Amino acid sequence: MNQGNRDGNKNGIAVINGVLNPEEAAKKMGENVSNAHGNAQVDVIHLQSYGFVSDILECALAMCGFETNKVRFVRDFLKAKLADTPVGETYKLILHSKAGIVFGLAQKFLTNGEKAKLDIETYGAAKMITDKSFHSTVNYVSTMDPVPFIGDSIGVMSGLKRNDGTVKLLSPEGFTLFDHGFAGSTYSGQLKINGDNYIDSTGANYASVHR
Repeated sequence: MNQGNRDGNKNGIAVINGVLNPEEAAKKMGENVSNAHGNAQVDVIHLQSYGFVSDILECALAMCGFETNKVRFVRDFLKAKLADTPVGETYKLILHSKAGIVFGLAQKFLTNGEKAKLDIETYGAAKMITDKSFHSTVNYVSTMDPVPFIGDSIGVMSGLKRNDGTVKLLSPEGFTLFDHGFAGSTYSGQLKINGDNYIDSTGANYASVHR
């Protein structure tokens, strides 16, 4: 997906999916992100799913520091993209669910200069991203989403204790026992707010998603 020309200091958006997401679901996630950001072009970094057990095993390996194929794929993609991002411009990266774990390891291979070009947003991530080397980073956690609390309870609680804005709790509307879906009202509502802010900061709408 090629990025179009645009005003302001934003140089594009990418989204990385979570567990059990076939390609069509990942594309739909990219379309949702595009719509929320004024039909901006979006790079969909699809983490292929081979089933629940395989996805969980990959998450466990990444959490233990093993450089999986998906970690290398994300690392190489971002290094190439950031090399084309001029100094002073930023690239927005949106993560959901296990994407937090994969990126949490991939980001260790990025230089501070590369990190300074990234704006990070996570939604229900299984790993909080709080490195201050990034241009900006914020992790949105629904109070009824068990994934962040199971995957990285220390990261969630320490972020809230620091009260530095890197971890923000969201309260779902109505009663729900499992509020993890990226397209659910809690996370999609916050995505829309952030997308509106993105449009305001760039002063332009862009072409639709290209695949």
